[in-house]
Amino acid sequence: MPERIAILGTGLIGASLGLAWKEYDADLTLVGYDQREEARETARERGAVDQPAADPAVAAQNADLVVLATPLPAMMHLLEAIAPALDADATVTDVGSVKRPVMEQAREALPEATFIGGHPMAGSEQSGPRHARAGLFREAAYVLCPGEEEAGPDAFADEHERFIELIEATGARIEIMPAARHDRSVAALSHLPQLLAVALANQAGADENAARLAGPGLRDMTRLAASRFDLWKSILMANQSFVLDALSQLGSQLQRISNRLAGDDLDALETLFEEARHARTDLSHGPRDLPDASPADLHVEAQNRPGELFRITEALYEADLNVMDIEFLTVRGSADGVFRVGFSEEAKVEAARRAVEEAGFTTR
Repeated sequence: MPERIAILGTGLIGASLGLAWKEYDADLTLVGYDQREEARETARERGAVDQPAADPAVAAQNADLVVLATPLPAMMHLLEAIAPALDADATVTDVGSVKRPVMEQAREALPEATFIGGHPMAGSEQSGPRHARAGLFREAAYVLCPGEEEAGPDAFADEHERFIELIEATGARIEIMPAARHDRSVAALSHLPQLLAVALANQAGADENAARLAGPGLRDMTRLAASRFDLWKSILMANQSFVLDALSQLGSQLQRISNRLAGDDLDALETLFEEARHARTDLSHGPRDLPDASPADLHVEAQNRPGELFRITEALYEADLNVMDIEFLTVRGSADGVFRVGFSEEAKVEAARRAVEEAGFTTR
């Protein structure tokens, strides 16, 4: 296990890694660099790093592991800045959401170093070290991309056993794949949904009745549209080719739907709906080694007052029903809302409906 770790970038991800590693092994020495003094000091106050550093090269000196946890453009500069300070046996990794550009730059800037591309598929709508938490990565995928010269996944894991152990200590689920495969997948699964949310929000917002008529479905689908462009511009440009491919494929999907609708081909349109429903179920279930997300939901109306959630869960407990997940959905213009309660199958939804209605609640 590395004894000294340099975290370059003490924002949400970097500071959360520090907290997770300190929780795992308090004897680790964590050095944190950030160009913002406030971020460095906040990370130290939170216990995410032991020693703040104002210079990335100073932070990287004598480090067994160096983690680049900054936005993509800054990573390119950091690779050059830390090169002279690295020990010969140091390992360098990053947490960027696009892998090929960083790994190509690392091969040039650090030709003798061991560089492992990394991408923890976790985050938060809040940013900065004040919102960091040790459990941020638990049950999330953490993609590792070996260099081109590395052997297969098993050999890679054996060769980098200590590094793998440290990533597993965060509670994440490791996925090992080539950089190009990672970038193609995140284009379809992360970057495309962001652009789709932007397009959908802009189209819906142009409707004069949007504010009065839009429901929770539209709000759920456009949540990503609240993201700031300055967080996305470097990601989209770094993964431009795969993002354009994903947009083209989505255009083909939309054209298929349009053709079916224009041709009154309801059977073919129903087939698309059924395919989508099955795909959504598969996405909800996730990997087999993780708890399933809920494919069946019950919506329970609730008032904004103490004890409402307790009364609902108490009724479900008395009925011997296990809840997969639960979420509170607010209603526009009201302090009240709806609890979405998830179950593993539709049969349990009906039993839950009876239980909560007997407890005095209204369901949908």
